Amino acid sequence: MPSRTSTIAPLEGVDRSLFQTPATCQWIRDANHLVIVGPTGTGNSWLVCALGNTACRDRFSVFQASIPPVRRFRASA
Repeated sequence: MPSRTSTIAPLEGVDRSLFQTPATCQWIRDANHLVIVGPTGTGNSWLVCALGNTACRDRFSVFQASIPPVRRFRASA
């Protein structure tokens, strides 16, 4: 399957490879998890959706949750 790349607008002070590396989905193949945190309104949800979309296109399952649902999920486990 051909690899896909994303066009990401440059962010001041942010290393572009931090965004390009997860877009390859290699972190999933390596059985790692990805947690994205940051202040409200900085594009966290957009980034999660973009990475999740890429993962789904590569036939991986995706789970996305905000902190309150994650706490409830862990409490019931």
